[in-house]
Amino acid sequence: MALVGTYAVTVDMMGSTADGTVSIEERNGVLTGTVEAAGMKAQVENAKASGSSFTGFIEGPTPLGTMRFKVSGTVTGDTIKGKLKAGLISASFQGKRI
Repeated sequence: MALVGTYAVTVDMMGSTADGTVSIEERNGVLTGTVEAAGMKAQVENAKASGSSFTGFIEGPTPLGTMRFKVSGTVTGDTIKGKLKAGLISASFQGKRI
């Protein structure tokens, strides 16, 4: 699956940036993974892929308390990019496979 891999990413949220990693795995046709950025470590939940696009959820601690983010994005070659959204809070991320 073209999405599988570990990516060094930069997350842009509310004018601040944070570096981190996104790891995507596939087991028996199901996507799983972890996200580590801005002091948060979260498991990818309910992830699905269609071609080079993916969606899923992560839940983790933020300065505003624990939040559940919807994640969507694409992988093209070794480049990943996408968005996170929880209520009125949104962020974008982009990075490269490492």
